[in-house]
Amino acid sequence: MPRSRSYTVCQFCNDSWIYNHKIKHRPFCRCGQPWPLQESQYTQDSDLGSYQWSQKRAVFAKPTKPAKTQPSKGFKGVQVLGEHWGSLPEAVQQVLKKNGLAPPEPAEDEDPLLKLLMQHKEALPAEIKLELDKRDPEPFEVALATQDAFKTAVGKLRELGHRKLLLQQRIDNAKTAFTALLSQMQNLQAEIKDAEQKVEKVGGDYHEKVLKTEDGTDPMDVEAVLGQLGVQLTQEQQATWKAIQAEHASKRRKAEALDSPPGLGVGELLGTDAADWCTVLISQGQMLIDKWAKHFAVEQFSVPLQYACDVLTWCEEVCTFLAQDECASELLRVPAGPVFVAGHLVGGTIGSALASVFHEMPLPPFPTQQPPRCDEPAWVSPSRTFKPASPCKASPLKTSGPKYFSRAVFDDADHVVSSLDTLEASPSPRPRKSTMSNPRPSQANKKQVQEWKALLHILEAAPVMDMPAKEADLLQWIEDFGGHYESGSLEEWTLNRICQLLEQSKDDTLGVIEAVDAVLAGFCKKGSDSKLLLIGQANITTYRSEIRTWLVDRDESFWLLQETHVTESDTRALVNKFQSVGKQAWAGPAAPTQGGSSGGLLTLAPSHRNAATGPAFLLDGKGFVSVSIRFRGWDLLLVNLYLQSGVGPTGGVNPEILRRLAALLSQTSTPWLVLGDWNCPPDELLRHGYPTMVKGRLAVPTSPTINTGGTLDYALASANLAPAITLTPCWDVPFKPHAAVTVELRLEVVDLPLRQLKGFSLEPTASCPDELLLPEAQARGLWDTSQPLDHEWASFSAGVEEQLFSAAAGRGWKLEDTFLPLVKTSSPEKNLERLEAGLLAVLPPLDFESTWK
Repeated sequence: MPRSRSYTVCQFCNDSWIYNHKIKHRPFCRCGQPWPLQESQYTQDSDLGSYQWSQKRAVFAKPTKPAKTQPSKGFKGVQVLGEHWGSLPEAVQQVLKKNGLAPPEPAEDEDPLLKLLMQHKEALPAEIKLELDKRDPEPFEVALATQDAFKTAVGKLRELGHRKLLLQQRIDNAKTAFTALLSQMQNLQAEIKDAEQKVEKVGGDYHEKVLKTEDGTDPMDVEAVLGQLGVQLTQEQQATWKAIQAEHASKRRKAEALDSPPGLGVGELLGTDAADWCTVLISQGQMLIDKWAKHFAVEQFSVPLQYACDVLTWCEEVCTFLAQDECASELLRVPAGPVFVAGHLVGGTIGSALASVFHEMPLPPFPTQQPPRCDEPAWVSPSRTFKPASPCKASPLKTSGPKYFSRAVFDDADHVVSSLDTLEASPSPRPRKSTMSNPRPSQANKKQVQEWKALLHILEAAPVMDMPAKEADLLQWIEDFGGHYESGSLEEWTLNRICQLLEQSKDDTLGVIEAVDAVLAGFCKKGSDSKLLLIGQANITTYRSEIRTWLVDRDESFWLLQETHVTESDTRALVNKFQSVGKQAWAGPAAPTQGGSSGGLLTLAPSHRNAATGPAFLLDGKGFVSVSIRFRGWDLLLVNLYLQSGVGPTGGVNPEILRRLAALLSQTSTPWLVLGDWNCPPDELLRHGYPTMVKGRLAVPTSPTINTGGTLDYALASANLAPAITLTPCWDVPFKPHAAVTVELRLEVVDLPLRQLKGFSLEPTASCPDELLLPEAQARGLWDTSQPLDHEWASFSAGVEEQLFSAAAGRGWKLEDTFLPLVKTSSPEKNLERLEAGLLAVLPPLDFESTWK
């Protein structure tokens, strides 16, 4: 059913309309005129076309003139009174006002200039026309503008009030901090004042007890004697006398200090005997002197106190040489004892006295007299181990366990020790037996071998164990042959060591001979490819083309990069880019994530190195990628590692990665180097025991590797390779927040022959006995022969060795050594991935709480 609603259109603006039933609520149009009072002829029809036609008629219809109404006569009279209000008498005006008739408002005077301009508006410029067309704003517009200005002012006031509150809060905090600092300063001033008073008091005591000169004679007695003789000293003579007394007191104190052990000076120990002096040495923690002092009898040791320390030191040297292979026949190696030794041991010789001690205890590892003091790394220090003696007497059954000195060793040496003061060296000593294997030096090194053998001959010549006496010959040798060795080499260290000993008038013949042996062994080694290999590592955050340019310009041969964020689809293009600049590349793809990618590894090597692909393991973009690098005679397994951040070695995917890595490192026989971003400090890795588990050592840079101050980039190397690497961070990089780390691998250290223990091979017998027959073994030199456990263990170990192995050599303190390279020669490994898979199949998951601790 159609509906129709009547509406009315405004006759003044012709563009507004309103429903008739709403006129009583809104009697005026938007133009300000009232709606017509007559009924509207327009209706809203349900037909859309008739509605649109009615709208057009309402908009474009010609407005009709309003109907003229006849004004009432009363209104016309009021209008006439208004026109003639000024001519009416004042009394009439008052009466009209009382009856409600107000005088007409005076008409506003129009500006004649404005009226003239409006008449000639068309002839005026455009700027003036615009000014004339401007109208005064409506009251509503003025109210809105005023309201906006008020709101702006209120907001500004609120902002200023808030800033005032914040500033007041900062002022209050500053006042509180200043008050606390002022209180601390007052307390510090009080402490400083107390400390000054204490220093003043202690300084007075120090001056009174230490610096004050204690004269041996009373100066007043000297002046009294001079007075009795009638001699009067002038002021200059008195000043000279006081100076002489002070100098004499100083010399006397120095002489008294020389008679006492270093650091003790004049004290209550000067009157003690040897037993008390040995007790003092025991309290100082000297283990060797402890063993000797508790076995010496007081009546056997009648040496003055000032010589006690020298006697004990000399005894240590004698016992050290008695342990050598050639000590019985080559007496030149035995050091000459102090001149006061002869005759001071009551009731026997030194050999018998020492035999009473050493037939009950094993020979301890004696330290050298002066250990080398140098700033070089530990690898250049020569080995100071001594070759122990052979078994003193033949035994029908070779025993296992420690072998000890027998009493016959000391009995045979008594006549030697008692005549040390008068023994002179032979002018042509027997050639020294070398512990090295037969050297075969190259043609270029033969001349250097002859030169260093000449130095060895100088050290072994008479007088033995007295380098200061050979100072001229040693310095002449250094001047002739020691000027062409490289800095940091073992040869240079040996020569510097000789110069230091000669400058200090000290002797360390054994240590220098050991170093010369190592130098001679080094001349026989094969030459290496290069002396220094640089390996770079960096967490680059994300790979960019500028990083490739930066890598190519660097001096590092190998690069291990983490967090490349290169997915699997882009790895082929990345590898091709590096191949074009002469680099082999191994890329571990990043894992796709919702916002991009995570992780990613990249290992770079020079193409001429022909590095081989090693095992790899990746999980969610984290893991490791390894390559095998072949050097002259040995291989290096280089591992690029990246762990998950923020969870430590025991969280996330890190335990699985470390388990796989441990499996790889434990089944390889070559040296290895793991380098990368561990995302945990090295202390945490050590706390869990992971380096110990894989039998490696951590190598950490000396400064932080991330701009937050932490160390997350470091290396884990095999034990034999760790002494040859050095890590240095570099902050001149095109990425943040990590620094690049440069690893220096000194190949000459890897090839350096060092004194090492000889290995022994256990060759089993052809047939294994059904039952072990454990004979009774006579173990010599036990601490206490009444202990049955020692005999049982010696019998068991000797019986097992005799019945199960073809060669029975015994186990004890006699350990043979030889010169071998730090890294053993090896052949390239084959089927590494197959071995790793086999090992992982039986390797259980890592338990950090039990396995790593």
